[in-house]
Amino acid sequence: MDRWINGKKLLAQRPGTSCYTVHSFIDQYFCEVILMTEQKETKLKHKIEDYRRFAFILLALSGFLLLGMVLPNETVQASDYTLLIVMTGVLVVAAVSLHASSIKTEKVLYQDDE
Repeated sequence: MDRWINGKKLLAQRPGTSCYTVHSFIDQYFCEVILMTEQKETKLKHKIEDYRRFAFILLALSGFLLLGMVLPNETVQASDYTLLIVMTGVLVVAAVSLHASSIKTEKVLYQDDE
């Protein structure tokens, strides 16, 4: 893929970076800006993945707590059921808020692309 800055084709990629050799200071500045936006984009993508994974883990954990509440057990008292219900609710709310954060971060990512 050829890279162009200010109508000039960049010649070769600098070793160790994704920035290409440039001919002037202004071209170097634009090249650094391109690198910063690429790094910001990858950070946002990683945040989105992390939020979604953690939300899924919290939903799975709340499902196991709910399953433990539904399965019959003679030794469980009423106070234990209350604790399970509260913990399940807290985990579901946390999962929903993390999913909402991932959606908000995804909107920021796509707004930057435009």
